[in-house]
Amino acid sequence: MIQPRPERISLADFLAWEQSQEHKHELLDGEILVFSGGSFDHNDISLNVCRLLDDRVAPPCKAHNSDTIIETRASKGESGLRADASVSCSSEDAGKAKYMRHPRIVVEVRSPSNVGEKWENKLFEYRDTDSIEQIVIIESETRSVRSYVRDDEWHWRQEPTLVGDGVLGFRVGVEMTLDEIYRRTSLAKDATAETFVSDS
Repeated sequence: MIQPRPERISLADFLAWEQSQEHKHELLDGEILVFSGGSFDHNDISLNVCRLLDDRVAPPCKAHNSDTIIETRASKGESGLRADASVSCSSEDAGKAKYMRHPRIVVEVRSPSNVGEKWENKLFEYRDTDSIEQIVIIESETRSVRSYVRDDEWHWRQEPTLVGDGVLGFRVGVEMTLDEIYRRTSLAKDATAETFVSDS
């Protein structure tokens, strides 16, 4: 049975409430938000990035998709957010854990549906979370990728924006090309090209 959405809630209560819902939600400063979907391109980009990260990160690091709820630092209330892809290298974020407490990398695929104040507040949450050392924003309507990383003094700096082509580096010793990121989308250079190596 679907439970009605409460006005404001703790992360623990949100996790329990979410289990009875048909659709995904996020918790931002104690407020429940519907996790909006995107286009097929948005979903395919997310899938590409998750698959590449999962194939390439070395243990104990592990890649996660938007099914994983990430605990972030909140200014007014508790938050549990969903990124299109994320990486944690903590043993606490594995096995029977129900949410991620120590994210290192978060990846967001940006669509027209996720812009505005809520989107900006979500990015602020990521920036204020001490364990996060890289935020990647991938555009779903143009071949463009921005990456923000922590410097040696743990301040945020923006790396050069990748437009059209290039190689995106992650703070876990992993790289991927824009061709791999946009594989099998309307932004792929060749919609029939196979950039993943076959297992066969």
